[in-house]
Amino acid sequence: MAERVLRDERIYPGDVARFSIPVMDPDDDTTAVDPVALVVKVLAPGETTATTYTYGTDAELVRSDTGEYYIDIELDDGGNWFVRMESTTPTDADEYFILVLPSVFPA
Repeated sequence: MAERVLRDERIYPGDVARFSIPVMDPDDDTTAVDPVALVVKVLAPGETTATTYTYGTDAELVRSDTGEYYIDIELDDGGNWFVRMESTTPTDADEYFILVLPSVFPA
């Protein structure tokens, strides 16, 4: 469902991760379609509750074309980041993990 687009280097606080979210018709898996609902959940290091972004409500979740969405997430803290993308009609979900290395420089 999503494609993580990051440079092939270590990731540090302040880097931005772009998650592309193609939504395909489940009947042929080649035709892009707009889902009824699209939600992205982001769990930052040390947090117990995910931040939720909903398409149509939150400007961070952007539609670039039919069935094509993306979100840029600023990785502002070192540690384990978790991202979940969920679409409804068609129903699909993907989860991703990003390790952000702590900076050796004090903030």
